[in-house]
Amino acid sequence: MNKDHMERTQIYLPVHLKQQMSIFAHEDDTNFSAAVRTAIEDYTQKRLRNTKKRKEAFLKALDAAFGIWKDRDDIVFDEIRGRSNRTFKNWNK
Repeated sequence: MNKDHMERTQIYLPVHLKQQMSIFAHEDDTNFSAAVRTAIEDYTQKRLRNTKKRKEAFLKALDAAFGIWKDRDDIVFDEIRGRSNRTFKNWNK
C-alpha cells in the first residue's frame, strides 16, 4: 500500500476485537494498523464479490423470465398499460 494515498482515521473497537487484531498482527509479523487495513480490504473485496454474484443471479433470473407471457391470451396488455400510465402520470413531478 502506498502511504501517499492513505487518509488517517480513528475507529472505536470493542476490546475483544482490538485484542484479536493485535494477536493477528503479531502472528503476521506486522503492525496493528496494517492488520486492520488487511482486514478491511478482505471485507471490502468479499462484499464486492457478493454484490457481483447477486447482480449476476438477478440478470440470469431476468433473462429466464423473458417471454414467459408471450403465449398468454387471457391478459389485455393495452388495458394494463393504460391503467399504469394513468397511475404513474405524475410520477416524476
